Amino acid sequence: MTTAVAHGQTAGSKARIFISYSRKDIAFADRLEAALKARGFEPLMDRTDIYAFEDWWKRIEALISQADTVVFVLSPDAVASRVTLKEVAHAASLNKRFAPIVYRHVDGSAVPEPLRRLNSIFFDHPARFEDSAGRLAEALRTDIGWIRQHTEYGEAARHWSAADRPRGLLLRSPALEEAERWIASRPADAPAPTGEIQTFVAESRRGATRRRNILTGSLAAGLLIALALAMLAEGMREKAEASFATADSLLTDFVQVVSDNVAPTAPLTTVESLMRHVQQAIEKLPTNHNAQLTMQRARMFIILAELNLGQGDISSMHANSVQAHDLMASLNPTADNNPEALHLLARSNTLTAMFWQARVQPNFDRAMDSYKDALGQLQQLQERFDKSGSIADGWRWSRSLALLQRDIGDFLLSKRSKIKEADESFQQSSETFRKLKQLRPVDVEIDFNLAWAANKSGDMLYQQGQFDAALDQFEIARDGITALGERYLWANLEWRGLLSVVYGNVGLSLREQMKFQKAIEAFDECAKQVGKLVELDPQRAFWREVLAWAHDVMGETKIQWAQTEHDQTLLEGARQELDTAKAMRDKLAQEALAHTVKATSARDAAAPARLTAEGQITAANIADLDGTIKQFAKDFGGAARDFQRAAKVNPTLDDERQEEMIFRRTTFLKLAGLNYLEAGRHADGRKLLEQALDIANKQIADAVYPERFSKICTELRSRLDKNLP
Repeated sequence: MTTAVAHGQTAGSKARIFISYSRKDIAFADRLEAALKARGFEPLMDRTDIYAFEDWWKRIEALISQADTVVFVLSPDAVASRVTLKEVAHAASLNKRFAPIVYRHVDGSAVPEPLRRLNSIFFDHPARFEDSAGRLAEALRTDIGWIRQHTEYGEAARHWSAADRPRGLLLRSPALEEAERWIASRPADAPAPTGEIQTFVAESRRGATRRRNILTGSLAAGLLIALALAMLAEGMREKAEASFATADSLLTDFVQVVSDNVAPTAPLTTVESLMRHVQQAIEKLPTNHNAQLTMQRARMFIILAELNLGQGDISSMHANSVQAHDLMASLNPTADNNPEALHLLARSNTLTAMFWQARVQPNFDRAMDSYKDALGQLQQLQERFDKSGSIADGWRWSRSLALLQRDIGDFLLSKRSKIKEADESFQQSSETFRKLKQLRPVDVEIDFNLAWAANKSGDMLYQQGQFDAALDQFEIARDGITALGERYLWANLEWRGLLSVVYGNVGLSLREQMKFQKAIEAFDECAKQVGKLVELDPQRAFWREVLAWAHDVMGETKIQWAQTEHDQTLLEGARQELDTAKAMRDKLAQEALAHTVKATSARDAAAPARLTAEGQITAANIADLDGTIKQFAKDFGGAARDFQRAAKVNPTLDDERQEEMIFRRTTFLKLAGLNYLEAGRHADGRKLLEQALDIANKQIADAVYPERFSKICTELRSRLDKNLP
């Protein structure tokens, strides 16, 4: 059980408690509100003069709807109040959980009917208030996870009903399956889901069945296309070409549906299977057919390349992106004669750039050249769109431009350590998305990308050691993405995956502020979010990498916390986290190596070296843990050897983590030296401290965040001065 749940919270928010009371009991209600806040809950109270506004009841209805539990303050005035009785009736209509408490004695027959069968907690002795508040808090925490979902599904169902039940607001997989499991797992004493909720979930299931049937129909259409193309390939040109336009239109729609509606939520294997149907259909057509079919081929290869990227198969991604590039280049497209072909050419160049930076022997110059080619092509399209402003799909070009500007920023930051240039690219991306928001004010994808832009700002600040400002940006990103709501986050699984990254970044910033408990809670939330995605689709390598990272950094943080507080009990669970991370990272590296073996060129395969380095990071953390345990046991010689092992195993990286890895090695050497001094091996201790000092000194001049190296240099000099030979 996480600390958040133990204190009345669920992931990302506190349990909301509506307090229903008579205005004559306001002093008691105020004290109760403060007690619940102190115990980690979010009390909801209506404090307005109820006769002052015409819409006062709508406000109360909204508060009750948002609440997870309704606490009713029983007193003679409360049971005689028309307003409080109306509040009870409304809460009962929503099947809200009630928690009656007795402030002043009330005759049993006067208690509102929905509350009569419930056990009350007594607050009729002021001296025992705190004890009673503790019992109430414990009762409110019972089954709180299930109760919170009751509130969330109730809100979603009411929103769906109020909007005249549109299909677009229904639940989709996997959120639908989660809702069905929630209904089936109702605790014995929990309120039943309302009829509105059950209708909402049932309609969602019917909608999912409809979509499955439509998808099956789409496959049938794909087979019809294949037949038409086969007819053409076999020479029955007159008959087949008469329906070619229709077949091409169906093919275009099919590819677009797969790209926009299926790919964001379906497992990679499902999307790949659908695209193979398209490929089989297209391949039945002679290669010298018209430009439209050439573009369809390119779209297919681009989608396949993106699937390969998600699987970590960089070699296959490159092969498919080259196919798309060559097909589009053969059309010699411009923004005027064939803008969509130019758009596809830019997308293929972007994938090619990703290949050049990801292979075993990266070529960053060629990657930058491909990025520049794509940027120039999309800027041409943007200029055309800006001039006309009325091109139907022109907004897609702007979206691609904004995403590319962000990709270039990532490349400059992670591979070239060009912080200023990366920041400029991130700013350009944000500006493009803001312009796009003006054109499409209700596009939730743009809302996501604007929130994600704050995460990029946080990345920049974090690398420069501005951890407070970075945390602010990461929290803006977290709040912006979660505000989109569960429906949208389950409708685009990539967004949920990136939300887990944001939680991880929040944890890193909190750790730098020495707020270790909060950092671990953020890392735990990161693991929970991405863990759900890994269960849904274990083929997506990136999600598994994030999950392994979350386990690793939780273990590492527990070690740092224990070392800082000199408290061995804080190491609890660190070994399990690190062992889990090591196993996951080793498996990912093995899979990457398998892709290398299958590749036509070892240089063009996925880079197992990077994933191997991730495993080395975890191995260094395990050695750090071993050393820390021995240090607590006063086995200083053994601790020193483990810290030396950590320094040796810790990898050297050439990405944005280069400085971090150097600092880690410096820290491990410092710990090894200090433990040798404690063991009485002064010569060995001084040697390692001097080695650490030399490494740190060399970093100060060119480091992006030189302060940490200056600080450790000061500490090392002090220790060396105290241990003169």
